[in-house]
Amino acid sequence: MRDGRRRRALPARLVRALPAGAAHPGTAGRPRRVPRLPAQARSAARVPHPPHRPRLPRRRPPAGRGGAGRGPARGRREDRRRGRGRRRSARIAVTTAILGGIFDPPHNGHVALARAALADLPVDRLVVLVAASPGHRGTVASAEERLRLARAAFAELPAEVELDENAFTADAVRGGRFGDAYFVVGADEGADFPSWKEPDEVLRWVRLAVGTRSGYPPPDLERYGDGVVSFQVESPQVSSSEVRERVADGEPVTGLVPEAVAREIEVSGLYRGYTGRKQERT
Repeated sequence: MRDGRRRRALPARLVRALPAGAAHPGTAGRPRRVPRLPAQARSAARVPHPPHRPRLPRRRPPAGRGGAGRGPARGRREDRRRGRGRRRSARIAVTTAILGGIFDPPHNGHVALARAALADLPVDRLVVLVAASPGHRGTVASAEERLRLARAAFAELPAEVELDENAFTADAVRGGRFGDAYFVVGADEGADFPSWKEPDEVLRWVRLAVGTRSGYPPPDLERYGDGVVSFQVESPQVSSSEVRERVADGEPVTGLVPEAVAREIEVSGLYRGYTGRKQERT
């Protein structure tokens, strides 16, 4: 360097080149190592532990989406509440098929009617109402016995079978306790609908669904407009009174009632003493 002063000459030293692979004096026999960084460089090269590493700022939702100050947790809570509300609405929107009757006893025609209603009507569930004390007709078996027979008859269907203390259909459906619903009947019973107690009150709360056999026209109920619908059913020609008569005569009822109903009648001894053979068929 020039600093205005005279150069100081360094004494010349003779540097002898070492042959390739030769070791420095004092290091013979030692393994060669990678040179280490200076202490200052080592501290600069150290990577901070992840928990203490500087983090990028989190992205916040733009203003106007979900309201000002809406954080992620609050948004998730609101989404969950909306989801629960949608699930509740879905549970409420259920359409029911109601099959009411005396079921003294239930037979294959009743079961065929229920199957066809589930298949052809836009319904989600089936409720079978066993009339405990029907207002228009007497019964042979008790309410509890008929309830037991009905549960055996509809055991293979997704049906809720319950005892109904109301004497008439209008009272059973009044108030809309079944929500959106169809009251299912056969063609013969549908033809008698105008003579029911308060038919207009029935249609205020439910629609009447009349199952008709193939090749037979539905009963004339046009006066009730869209309150009455019809659907096809392949139902055998059988009645409860016919089943009672055959049991009283000791004849088999195979093919007339479900097997579970036939077993229940046999075990309990129902209808063996039945004598009302000239009654109206049900």
